[in-house]
Amino acid sequence: YTVENTGESQDTQDIVLRVNGTEENTTGGVTLSKGASTSDTFTYTAQTGDAPAVKLNVSSADDTATQTTTVQEPPFFDVTIDDVNATVTEGDDVTVDYTVENTGEVQDTQDIEFQVNGTSEATKSSLTLTGGETTSNTFTYSTTTGDAPAVKLTVSSANDSVTRNTTVQEPAFFDISIDDINSTVTEGDQIAVDYTIENTGGV
Repeated sequence: YTVENTGESQDTQDIVLRVNGTEENTTGGVTLSKGASTSDTFTYTAQTGDAPAVKLNVSSADDTATQTTTVQEPPFFDVTIDDVNATVTEGDDVTVDYTVENTGEVQDTQDIEFQVNGTSEATKSSLTLTGGETTSNTFTYSTTTGDAPAVKLTVSSANDSVTRNTTVQEPAFFDISIDDINSTVTEGDQIAVDYTIENTGGV
C-alpha cells in the first residue's frame, strides 16, 4: 500500500489493516510532510472459513482504500467406499469399489492407500484431482487362512479415510470321528463302524 499526504502540512497518523471489518494489523506513527508519500506491506494469512472472499481495508485517519480478494477452499480428498463384499470364504477375493472427490477448489495430488487390518496392501500413487473432480477405482484383496472371522478394510487419502468390515468364513471342513467299532471279530464276521461327520467350517 501507499500513503500520500496530499494536505498542506505535516502530520502523523496510524495506518490500520482491517479484514472483513476486524482490525488485523497497524503501522503506528507514520509521519509525512506536505506532498510526501510512503509505501509498506501488510500481510494477512487466510483462515478456514474465509472463502469465498475477504474484504481488506487499509485506513488512515482521513481515508480508506478497500479491495476484495477471492479465497478458494483448500483441496480435500473425500473418500467413499461404494461397494464391498459383505461375506467371503477364506481364499476368495474381496473387491472394494471406492470414489475420491476433491471437494475443495484447488488442484492437488495425493496417494490413495488401501489397508487390511491396519497393514498397507496397495497404493494408488499420485492421484491428481482438480477442484470438484471425482474419480472411482477398485482395490482387491485375496483372503488367506487365518483371516476369519473378519477383515477390516480401509481406504484413505491425506485428508480422509473410510473403513468397512467384511465377514470371512472358514471353508467347509468335514471332520470325521469313529464313535464305535468292534474290538474283536472272528474271520467271516462283519465289522460295524459307527462314525460321525461334522462340517467344522463356516460354509
